[in-house]
Amino acid sequence: ISRYMPKVKPSLLDIKFIKMAMQMASESYNGKFSICKPIRASETNEIYKPKFYCIEYASNLYVVTRGSKSDVDFMTDLDCIEVKKNINGKEIYFHRGFYEASNYVFNSVFDLLNKKYQTIYFIGHSYAAAVSSILTLLTKSDIRWCFNVEIGQL
Repeated sequence: ISRYMPKVKPSLLDIKFIKMAMQMASESYNGKFSICKPIRASETNEIYKPKFYCIEYASNLYVVTRGSKSDVDFMTDLDCIEVKKNINGKEIYFHRGFYEASNYVFNSVFDLLNKKYQTIYFIGHSYAAAVSSILTLLTKSDIRWCFNVEIGQL
C-alpha cells in the first residue's frame, strides 16, 4: 500500500492563508462564509455528526468543520473513551468521539476528495481541529483514496 500513498509536500503557510483559515473556522459557527458560498453544507448536528461545509476556492477544496456549539457537540467532546485502530499496519489510539465524527465527515465528503483539486485543506477550531487532524490521517490511509489519487496531488 505504501507505494500508492500520495507524497505530501506541505506548502509554506503564510499569514494571509492563516488569516483566511481562521476566518473560515470562525464563520463556520454561523454557516455564512465571506470567501464564497459552500458547495456542500451538512446541517445535520447529532452526536458524532458535526456541522461541516465544503468550499471550493482558487482550485482548492476547504472542508471546514464547526467547533463545539450544541449540546450534542459537547456530548461528542466528552466521549473520550480511547479506541484503538489499525491504520497501515500501526495501532493508533484515538478519542472515540473525535474519531467517529471524523469518519462521518470523511464518508460524507469522500466523493469530493476524488476530484482534481490542487490542494485539500481540513479546517476547524476546537472540536473541529481534532476532527480535521484525524481527517488528514484518514485521507492518507483509506485504501479507496490511495488508489484514486495521483501521486503528488495533495
